[in-house]
This record gives sequence, C-alpha cells and structure tokens, in this order.
Amino acid sequence: MGVIRQCPVAGMKVHSPVSCCTCMELFPRRSTSCVPQDWLPCPAPMDSTAPPAYPKMKVYRDKEDVTLDPDTAHASLVLSVNRRSVTATDTPQSLPNSPGRFNVYSCVLGTDGYMSGTHYWDVEVGDKQGWALGVTRESANRRGWFDFSPEQGTWAIQLSMDQYRAVNAEWSLLDLPQRPRKIRVYLDCDSGVVGFYDADTMAPIHAFTASFSGKVCPFFWVWSVGTSLNLCPPQPTMN
Repeated sequence: MGVIRQCPVAGMKVHSPVSCCTCMELFPRRSTSCVPQDWLPCPAPMDSTAPPAYPKMKVYRDKEDVTLDPDTAHASLVLSVNRRSVTATDTPQSLPNSPGRFNVYSCVLGTDGYMSGTHYWDVEVGDKQGWALGVTRESANRRGWFDFSPEQGTWAIQLSMDQYRAVNAEWSLLDLPQRPRKIRVYLDCDSGVVGFYDADTMAPIHAFTASFSGKVCPFFWVWSVGTSLNLCPPQPTMN
C-alpha cells in the first residue's frame, strides 16, 4: 500500500491517492495483473456551481516539463541557466535579431509546442504583477506592434495594477477570491480548451474555448521590471 496522502479536493486521506480530473494529481496504484499500474477515480464530486463551459480536465499523465526558448525571448528578459525562470529588466541585452524573437513586447515562449492531447504546467507568479501567461500559436506574430487576443492566436490571463484580466479584445476583468501564487495552465488541444487554475487550491480562474490550427506553445509576457515567472518542474513519479 502506498504512502497515505490527503486529497486536496476531497479532503480525504487515502492510500496511493487518486488520479483526479479536478486536482490532476497523478498517483499510480500497483496492479497485480500484467498491467504495471492502474488508476483510481477521485472520490470528490465535481463543483456543480462552476460555469457549464468550464473545462473538466482530462489529464492522466505527468505534468509537462516546460522550459523557455531563449531564441524567442525579448532582449530585456533574462532567463535562468536552467531556462525555468524569466525576469524583466530595463537593460536590453545584445542578442541575435532572429526572426523568431519578440522585438517589441517582452515575451518568451516555451521550447516545445503541442498539436494534440492534453497538457498542463504550473507557473509560480509569487506576489509580483506586470505579467501575462497562457498559450499562443507558434505561427502568431512576434515582430512589431500588434494586439494579443484569441483572434490573433493568443489565449492568456494577466495581472496588472492589482487587476486580473483575460487577454482578449475586451480585457475582461476576472474576479478572484484570493491572489494565487502559483497558476496551472491546462491545454486540451483536441477539445479546444485553455483553462487556468490556482495550482494550490485548484480553484478555477478562467477558461477559453478555441479552435487551434497548428502547434501552440506556452506563452509568457513580463513587462514590470523585477517581476519573475518561474516554471515548476514535474514532481518525481511515485513507484
């Protein structure tokens, strides 16, 4: 029997806890059959008060190991050596002027993109603001001045001036009961859904429905000097 853990959604202490479409924690249970492991359903009921369009997560895999692509990073952004952290500065670096690099907006993309399946990753935002995060089409514009919106191939949320907003044409205001320190981005390429959650409580923040065409990549925009976003690496798999 596995280590006793408490499900953050159901509030139950269980052995070798569950694979849960709400909290997305992945806990294998050893099987005596030829299959090396199987998965248990989460005992927690789904939140019936959530908007009907809010995505029911369908994730039965590990969290993505997202790293940042230095060839896309704006010159004012500093990436950590392990490429899991990005910080905004007011001193542009001297970098090759590659066609894939953002040259006006202080953005950077994830190294890998996705065309199918479900994926998720966690981003530590801490207590700073002046950032946006989500996903963008690999083919979306990166040069010059342009609008960020789903119509232009970017699905993201932002925190600026103490207000959370959806990055869309209306810059829709989001009402959050508390300020998350870590945000989970959930991408379902096949169903056309991008969802955002408080990664510590799994409280929903916002969701977009989309029609993806081609590859989409993790997207990060940091414009407030001194603000950092940190990508959380996957946890070791339980045996």
